[in-house]
Amino acid sequence: MKNIVLPAKTTEASEHPPGTMDIVDEPEMLREIPVSRRTMKGWRDSGKIPYLKIGKRVLYHRPSVREALLRAQRNAE
Repeated sequence: MKNIVLPAKTTEASEHPPGTMDIVDEPEMLREIPVSRRTMKGWRDSGKIPYLKIGKRVLYHRPSVREALLRAQRNAE
């Protein structure tokens, strides 16, 4: 897995309250994690990142994806 730097969690007033906006769709997740759709799909298919699929829509729980990527990075070191 190539190194990905995740943005630090901010505490600015503009941030959403805890528990809100934690479920995001694929385009939103791709804005936060700068990888291709193909890479994201590969991570899903291999079980590297958790996701929800409702119909054709793929959704992600932001904190779970962040933790999965950080865990994968620690294991790679």
